[in-house]
Amino acid sequence: MTARALAKDSIVAALATDGTDIRAVSHLGRKVTARQRTALETRDPMCVVPGCDASDHLEIDHITGVKDQGPTKLNNLARLCPWHHYMKTYKGWVLSGAPGGWHFAGPGPPDTS
Repeated sequence: MTARALAKDSIVAALATDGTDIRAVSHLGRKVTARQRTALETRDPMCVVPGCDASDHLEIDHITGVKDQGPTKLNNLARLCPWHHYMKTYKGWVLSGAPGGWHFAGPGPPDTS
C-alpha cells in the first residue's frame, strides 16, 4: 500500500545504450518531457477531436491512462481542449486513432442486462 502511494509521483527512466552511446531515453512516469511537449505542440496545434478548432489552453492527455498502464510516450499522448479533456476524463468519452485519423466517441448505451 505504501509503495503504491509513493509510486504515484515517482519517475523512472530507462536508457537504451550501445556501450557508452545512449540510443534512447524513456521516462516511465506520467509527466511529459520537454521534448515530448515540443513534439506534441508541433503535431497537435489544435484539439485533436475531429471538428474542434480550439487552439488555446490545450491540455496534454494520455490516450490510455497511466492507471490503465498507458505509457507516457508520444504515440499515447494527444492535446485536447479543456472541454474535450473533461468529457474524456469524467464523462466516459474515448479518444482513439492517430494523427490524421482521430476518433472521439461517447459512452455506449447503458447495459440493461
